[in-house]
Amino acid sequence: MWRRGYQVLDEGYDDVGARHGAYTAWRNARIRRERGAYAHGVRTGTWTWWAADGEVSRRGAYVAGERDGTWTEWSDKVVRALEHYRRGRADGEQRVFDARGDELGRDVLRRGTGVVRTFYPSGAVASETTWRAGVRDGPYRELTPSGAVRVSGAHSDGERVGTWRWRDSRGRVAREGAYVGGAPDGEWRRLEAGVVVERSAYQAGERSGPYLEAFADGSPAVEGAYAGDRRDGTWTTYQAPGEVATVAHYRGGLLEGPWERWRDGRVVERGHHAGGRRVGTWVTLDGAGAVTAIQMYTAPR
Repeated sequence: MWRRGYQVLDEGYDDVGARHGAYTAWRNARIRRERGAYAHGVRTGTWTWWAADGEVSRRGAYVAGERDGTWTEWSDKVVRALEHYRRGRADGEQRVFDARGDELGRDVLRRGTGVVRTFYPSGAVASETTWRAGVRDGPYRELTPSGAVRVSGAHSDGERVGTWRWRDSRGRVAREGAYVGGAPDGEWRRLEAGVVVERSAYQAGERSGPYLEAFADGSPAVEGAYAGDRRDGTWTTYQAPGEVATVAHYRGGLLEGPWERWRDGRVVERGHHAGGRRVGTWVTLDGAGAVTAIQMYTAPR
């Protein structure tokens, strides 16, 4: 395969159309992207990848389509990671190096089971992920350079489960909620300085149920509800604590029904929506409740 006058791909196929034999892809006319081989549709043997500057960035071997043996990653010609695999699972020492090639840390996994860490340039632990049999399974943490927990949660069979929490620079909870089967489920909260400023309800990854945004003192700024991840029912916004700004009604994510705009505790505009559009008579009122303007809207055909 060629593009703009240079070859970008060289590959072979077997009698049933599966990739077979040597495989090479190019970034441009001079620099390769990756090179290896296939055996009837699965990767086999040594594979090599190149960065945009033409330097080797990664090399490792496959056996029957699974990583096997030592895998090495480079950056600016410096080894940044040495990983060992057996039949597709991390097995043995996993080492991480800094930009100078000095070792930041090492972990040992057996048949894909153990704890894998990432590191800051200083050598401090940046994250800890628990693996079991080649998938994320168990506690998970992200830490600040000083060692304080920034994110905490857990995985089960590769998916997020249970309560996850994110913390601000002072260690206070900034966001928290639960996952079921990898999807948000139940109540989720966002906090600022310990005050809940947003609250959502989820079912199987979709917002469904009450929704709240709050001012810094915790009083409502926006109140409403979702159904199937779309706005539904009555939504009220506030221009200041206790001061209503608008009252709207939604159905299936579209404005539907009465709509009001308020100022200084009085309605100053009123009308209806249908399918997200203004319909019928809309009136504007002054501070004493007297009509100052009338507009008519016709529903679209």
